Amino acid sequence: MGRADSLRIFQMNYENNQYIVEKEGGTWGSLTWPSGVGDEEKIDIYAYNSGIFHFNEGNPYITFAADELLRSQKDLCVATHKQIAYSDGDGAVGLRFSHACAMVGVMVKTPSPLPHEGGVPIVKRVMLRNVKKEGKYHYNSMPHWTDLSGEGDNTLTTSDIVPTGSYQQLPCGYIYIIPQRKDGVLLEVNYTVDGTAKTKTFPLSGEWKEGKEDKIFIEI
Repeated sequence: MGRADSLRIFQMNYENNQYIVEKEGGTWGSLTWPSGVGDEEKIDIYAYNSGIFHFNEGNPYITFAADELLRSQKDLCVATHKQIAYSDGDGAVGLRFSHACAMVGVMVKTPSPLPHEGGVPIVKRVMLRNVKKEGKYHYNSMPHWTDLSGEGDNTLTTSDIVPTGSYQQLPCGYIYIIPQRKDGVLLEVNYTVDGTAKTKTFPLSGEWKEGKEDKIFIEI
C-alpha cells in the first residue's frame, strides 16, 4: 500500500496545538519542543497527512473526506506516539505511520474463448456506485472509523480498454476508499460490442478494511 516515507508533509498535534512538518532535500524539518511543556513531562503526539484534527477532550479523531478526483486522491496516513518526553529522545519523536484507508483496484477480462455470437467488447467507463466518502477516524487502543457519510459515485476510468482473456488492471491503478461495508455498492461497466452499447452491473459484498489491498475481478 505504499510507504509513509514518501510523504512530503504532515501535521502533528499536541492537544489543540498544531505543528506542520515538511520534507526538504530528504530531511524532515526540525521543530522546537512544545512551548510550556517541561523536559520530563509526558505528552501524546498525533500525526496525520490529511483531514482535520479534533482533540475531543483527549479522545482525538480526524474528519476525512476522499477526494472526488482520482488523480488527486490520497490515503489517510496516521501515527501516534503516546507518553513521550523531550528527555526520551532529545526532542526527537519516532513515528510509525499506518494506512487508514483501503486500496482498491479493478481487474477486467473477457471469457476465453469469446462467445460465438459476440464480438470483442470495448470498455468505455467503469464506476463504483454508492460509496461512502466521508468519515471520522478515531485514535485509541482500537483505531476505528465512525459516522460514514457522503455517499456517491467514483468514475474509475473513461478510457477505452480492450479486454483480453487475461485479467488487466484499469489504467487509473488503485483508488483509496474509507473502510466500509460493501453492501449496496455496485460496480458498473459501460462497454460496446460491435458498436452496440451495453452495461453490466456487479453487486459487491464483504468489507473494505483499513490498510488492506482489495482487487475486484470482473468478466464481460
